[in-house]
This record gives sequence, C-alpha cells and structure tokens, in this order.
Amino acid sequence: MMTLSLHALLRQGAGLAQSVRHGWRARLAALAGMPLLLVGCMQGGGQGAALSAPEKIPDKQVIDFRVASCDTLWDLEGKEYTENPLYWLRAMDCADRLGAAQARRLGASMVVTSWESAFRQGILLSSAVPTPGERRQLLGNVNTYRAQMPGSLRPLVQLWRERQNLEIVLNDDRAKAQRAQDAAAAQLAALHESQALLQSKLNDTRQKLENLTDIERQLSSRKQLQGDMPEGSENRGTVRHVEPDDTYTPPAAQGSRASTPANP
Repeated sequence: MMTLSLHALLRQGAGLAQSVRHGWRARLAALAGMPLLLVGCMQGGGQGAALSAPEKIPDKQVIDFRVASCDTLWDLEGKEYTENPLYWLRAMDCADRLGAAQARRLGASMVVTSWESAFRQGILLSSAVPTPGERRQLLGNVNTYRAQMPGSLRPLVQLWRERQNLEIVLNDDRAKAQRAQDAAAAQLAALHESQALLQSKLNDTRQKLENLTDIERQLSSRKQLQGDMPEGSENRGTVRHVEPDDTYTPPAAQGSRASTPANP
C-alpha cells in the first residue's frame, strides 16, 4: 500500500511540474507578443488622431522682419513687435543702411518716453558717427530704461551696449594715439629747427676758421720772405731824405771865400 501511494505521488508531482512548465511557456509567449500588440495600438491610435485632429491656422500673420520695410519699421508699436529680438535686429540693419546725416536727423526727432523709444533713438544715433561724448550720452539714456526691458531682449541689449563701450574705448585710444603722434611731430620739428640753427652756427665758425687760417698763412709767407732777403738790401733800394740845412749855404759866406785869394 505504501508502494502504491508513493508511485501515485510521484506521478502527480511529474504532472504538476509538466503543467507548470507549460504554463510558464504560455506566459512567456504572451509577454513576447505584447510589444507587437502595443505597436499596433499605437499605429492605429496615431492614425486615428491624425485623421481626427483638424489643421489649425494661426489667427495672426507672423511678420518676416528680414524683408520688413525700413520706412515703416520705426513706427511699429506693440509687444508683438518690440519684444521680438528679430525686430530690433532689423532696426539695427536699417540704421546701418541709412546715411549718417539721415540717421542723426531721424534719431533727434524722436521723443524718448519709454524703453522702446530710447532704444530706437540709441540705435539710430549710434549709426550717425557720434562723438565719444554723444555715444556715452545715448548709452546712458538706454541704461536708464534697462530695468523696464523684457527678459527676451536683455542678451541683445547687452551685446549692443558692449559694442558701444568698445567704440568708446576705440575712440579714446585713437585720440591718445593722435595726441602722441602730434607730440612726436612737434618734437621732430623742434629737433629740425635746432639742427638748422646748429648747422648755421657751425657754418659761421667754419668760415671764421678759414679766414683765420688764410691770415695766418699770409703772415707766415711774409715772415718767410723777410727771412730770405740779404743784409743791407733793405737800404739799397731806399732813398735817404736830405734836410734843407744840409745843403743850404748863405750868400755872404760865398763872397768872402771868393775874394780871399786876391788880397796877398
């Protein structure tokens, strides 16, 4: 009895193990087929959503600022324009296309009452070849309204401010270089003038030395000639001056001398 029951238990255990193996295989097959089912559901749902979703057309037209007219650009108002960085990039491009006189005239005609008008005026005047003082002033005007500018424009405004500061530094460096060049030119002119004066003095001194040399040469020649002449040659060629008392004889003396031999 015990043997039969043991065999029965073994058969039941083998059948249970086989059923468990078959169950796990079925479960694994089901899990393997799940991705395919999910893909099919997604494809079907995507197609249905694509077919069911209507095409939405924007109510407002988006302006392409790359081709916007520069004549009407400065009069545009509204957040859809002024808070768009592309609008200000186009404004900078239009300002660069204007002449300096026209940009200055248009910028001077604007009344600054907000950050938009201050930025517009700054862009126009910065393209009008301003002086360093004028550039500092327009930069200060823009900085006054910087806190009111939207966050979307701060990187662009920061780049514009850095460019203006670089222009100011460049102008200062140019002015320093020009002053240094002028000072060097003045020093060079002074050196040329001093050189010309010294050359004139040198020429005068050289001329005096040459004159002294000629005089010394003449004196030396005369002394040499006097040394070569024989003794007494100086008196031979000279005529002795006779005084009147040496040759004059009184008449009475001559008469007495003539009658003396006749008395004896």
